[in-house]
Amino acid sequence: MNITTESLEHCQVRLTIEVDEGQARQAMRDEVRQISRQTRIPGFRQGKAPYEVIVQRLGEDTIRQRVADTLTQDLFRQAVEEQDLQIYAPAKLEDVQTDPFVFKYVVSLYPQVDLGDYRAYRLKPQEAKVSEDEIQQALQNLRQQNVLIEPVERPAALNDGAQINVVGHTATGDQFMAQEKIRVVLKGGAEQPT
Repeated sequence: MNITTESLEHCQVRLTIEVDEGQARQAMRDEVRQISRQTRIPGFRQGKAPYEVIVQRLGEDTIRQRVADTLTQDLFRQAVEEQDLQIYAPAKLEDVQTDPFVFKYVVSLYPQVDLGDYRAYRLKPQEAKVSEDEIQQALQNLRQQNVLIEPVERPAALNDGAQINVVGHTATGDQFMAQEKIRVVLKGGAEQPT
């Protein structure tokens, strides 16, 4: 097996695997033997048909395609281990030739990162500047978020909060809306839900 790699852009490599003639012949014989075990050929017991008869019956191209399907996974794994490639995504089978057997893959690799002397860089801390108005606004927001609501027994006044139930009826008396426990704040004559 002959393996070559060609660097592409974006941390990719083209991996080309060429199968030796001896390995290809053995793979063809193994595939024909397996086909012979699975297929009934008239005049022969199952698994006993000769190589030439099966090749003639199915066609050499068909057998070569089946061999390619079988070889591609095993050879790819073996080539990745031999080349010590650090793959982070599934490889893409780019091209398959069956005579002779050649497989071409595009493989995505982890990027090579050179950190350099990162300890030499120093950042000056930025001083946080907060104005008095921002502090007062933040305190006011905290007060509003943590306010205790206490019920009172008097008519509602401006800036009071109220919890109301709303029921809406049409001119004919049909109810079209009913909501309970809606919270509102009375502001200058207009109610705004909170």
